[in-house]
Amino acid sequence: MIKTLLMTILLLFQNVSYAGLIEPIVIEVGDSLKLPSVKEKIWIENPKVVQAASTSGGIQLKGLAVGSSKVRLDKRNQLAIVLPAGQIQSYLDWKKFSYQFADVTVNQCDEIICLKGKLSTFKEFQKIILLMKENNSFVYLGLEASASLKIEIEKWYQDYFRENGLSPHKVVFSYPWKSYSNSTESFNKIKSRMEKIGLYHIEDKQKLDISDNLRVEIKVVEIKKSLVRTLGIKWPDSYSASILNLKSAGINEFDLLLNASERSGDMNVLASPNLMCKSGKEATFFAGGEFPIKAVGERFSSVSWKQYGINLKIKPQIDSIGQISLEIESEISSLDTSQAIDGIPALHSHKVSSHFDLLKSQTIVLSGLIKNESGSSSQGLPYLSQIPILGHLFSSKDYLENKTELVIFVTPKLSE
Repeated sequence: MIKTLLMTILLLFQNVSYAGLIEPIVIEVGDSLKLPSVKEKIWIENPKVVQAASTSGGIQLKGLAVGSSKVRLDKRNQLAIVLPAGQIQSYLDWKKFSYQFADVTVNQCDEIICLKGKLSTFKEFQKIILLMKENNSFVYLGLEASASLKIEIEKWYQDYFRENGLSPHKVVFSYPWKSYSNSTESFNKIKSRMEKIGLYHIEDKQKLDISDNLRVEIKVVEIKKSLVRTLGIKWPDSYSASILNLKSAGINEFDLLLNASERSGDMNVLASPNLMCKSGKEATFFAGGEFPIKAVGERFSSVSWKQYGINLKIKPQIDSIGQISLEIESEISSLDTSQAIDGIPALHSHKVSSHFDLLKSQTIVLSGLIKNESGSSSQGLPYLSQIPILGHLFSSKDYLENKTELVIFVTPKLSE
């Protein structure tokens, strides 16, 4: 009786049109939905998902498998969504609740009901959790959010785990959002508790099949200081490594940013190497040159070559659920002709180590690497302009006039 009532409500709901958009037809696997008769032949895009049959009172649409398919009824295209058994009430609830949010819809993530769209604020996330609790209606989350918002949500989850006596869980913002742990508690018990806060739980022993090959994309660029402010980078007085928040610039794709900035003349890509390495292994990148140092003894003389410039040692590590941590050791050395001895310039050098736990393929920005100071100017060192990569920088008029700086972007990615 209750199920029949739900199907009747859903049928009435599906016939409502908002601004000319027809709502999808939604049924559960194994169930049928009666539709009015049609004059023309019914067309179904994926007959493995839904099946139609004529009856005395109209059309019987049956859900065969979880998924979706386009259906044409009298030249009217509709989307038919087939849900797993027992999820139609959750769909109805969150179809109604989703109208309280600017960019949130109820949809499917693989074979489960989830919320898709974009979270704009932490308050929206809190409101969704509150609606679950107040209405005893739970839904998995598959929402997009900015990097800073994900950090705030991640903190909320970790606080929730501690306050409710749960062992630590790793939260992954995938579709849907997932929690992982190797807890000895009952899997079904944890899964039920995670469901109440929108997380799809997976035991850590069910590791994803992930290749341990990683690709580290490096972009060495000369960038105008005016663009730095647009990107939200706080220009440091010394070397700095930080996560680049592209959302603050209103740009979703890093490559789009580079292409647009190059076309506008705000950025000049000096080099863009890709480094391949195994998880936990080290990859190196060097941009600079060498200068000779002559050693003279009583019976012999020799010449050794000393490197200067930027030397990066990058060590990416991927865990069992696909999250990447990154260690970067940066050694920055520069020549100073003002303190030269016997024609050999002084070498200033310092090392800095940084560690990052990244959400998806975030980009690290290294800034403040080389300072354009008078003592280390390219004037008086004519061979600087011949150095690979950095030579272009030292020959740049904008750089010499202190209008641009050197920035290195580092983006680790799973190798496909």
